[in-house]
Amino acid sequence: MKPSLGKLIFSIISKVLVVAILMAGIGFGSYQGVTYYLTGKFADLNEDEQADGSKTTEAKKQEEVKDEDVESSLLFVDSEDGMHTYIIMSIVNVDTNAMDIIYIPENAQVQVGKDIQKKLSKKMEGISGAVEFRDVERIYGDEKYEIITEIIEEMTAVEIDGWDHMSAKNAVSFLDSVSHVSMSFTDSFSYRNAKGELCVIDEGEQPLDGKQAMAYITYLDGTSSQESNRLERSNTYLEKFFKRMLAKKKVSKIIETYSGLVESSKGRSYDALEAALKEGKTKDSMTFRILQGGETDKVFAIDSQKAQLQISTLMKQAASYKKSSKLGKDSDDDSKETSFDEEKADSKDLSIEIYNVAYVQGIAGEWQSYLEDKGYNITLVDTYQQEGPISTTRIKVVKDGIGEDLLEFFPGAEISVGSIDTGGDIQIYIGTDHASVSGESE
Repeated sequence: MKPSLGKLIFSIISKVLVVAILMAGIGFGSYQGVTYYLTGKFADLNEDEQADGSKTTEAKKQEEVKDEDVESSLLFVDSEDGMHTYIIMSIVNVDTNAMDIIYIPENAQVQVGKDIQKKLSKKMEGISGAVEFRDVERIYGDEKYEIITEIIEEMTAVEIDGWDHMSAKNAVSFLDSVSHVSMSFTDSFSYRNAKGELCVIDEGEQPLDGKQAMAYITYLDGTSSQESNRLERSNTYLEKFFKRMLAKKKVSKIIETYSGLVESSKGRSYDALEAALKEGKTKDSMTFRILQGGETDKVFAIDSQKAQLQISTLMKQAASYKKSSKLGKDSDDDSKETSFDEEKADSKDLSIEIYNVAYVQGIAGEWQSYLEDKGYNITLVDTYQQEGPISTTRIKVVKDGIGEDLLEFFPGAEISVGSIDTGGDIQIYIGTDHASVSGESE
């Protein structure tokens, strides 16, 4: 018996409303309207909707999450005072080598199933279905890595293949393995170091060493949404850090440095990570995310269903990612060539470095923000003091024909071809003729 026309229309409208509500919840967060999906875009969520009636969205999602081509791992980093453990999750598609880096809130609260409740109740009396990572860290000591891994597996529906643990001191050493990454501060930034000494970072564009960077990405401001603020800073800084690191260092050296600083680990292989980093040197195949959720009164509540949908969508995008052409014999080759479409001469997939030679404070950082908003990949921002100030902006490229689209923003700039030993594809030397971003061509 066929359904009536009225029932059919009602069914269609109901499905549309469900999808709309789901997309609104993911796009804008479900707690106090705060968004934590900071970079990149969601794939079309309608593709996950039941299409043929044979499988539900949940069943499809679980199939994607359990994809055998995915390798997932966790990194636990201690704070200097030993009171906090910061968690980063990485998911690599071993077929396409696309990688997602996901920040997990340190103060996360999540609902756990009966099996984990039973295990936790042995040390945590009176535990209910909701548990906070901070309580697990405090009670379980060195055993916390295992139990938190189990909780994250259940929370995300992703099987974790291994984990690493790094001390705050070694994390600082890793951040110092790349020369200063510059950040732009609208106001001075103050914090207290491990000795309780007050330290200040001045306003403007400032290069951060490892200790300053560690303070910047772990500082808690005392507000009700302090973990949200910390995650946003971590996201901003570490994205720049990884881009600069990949532009300046051999992947084999990165893996060697990282693995040498890991203090403990379990089930960890670096093969997938190394392959993903090699892919990252040729094309922007790495994305940075904050796990879906929202913070109220310093507790970051995570909805497992939303987290699973977020991660399964990322996995789907990673599976469809098209590998960029391999460079030379190996992506680690010192003689770096560039993969690009010569007809379009689009510089958005290339590694661009910006140098302030106008001697105007913060101008390189302003151009970085502007060009990144336009879709360009800025891997390095610095000052250039061997000459200057120069009057005319210069653009240096590794191969003839690229970088010409940048003349839209830097009219009158001089373009030259030459080698770039920092690993970038394009270097922009900002002169006094472009010492104001507002002065670019429309």
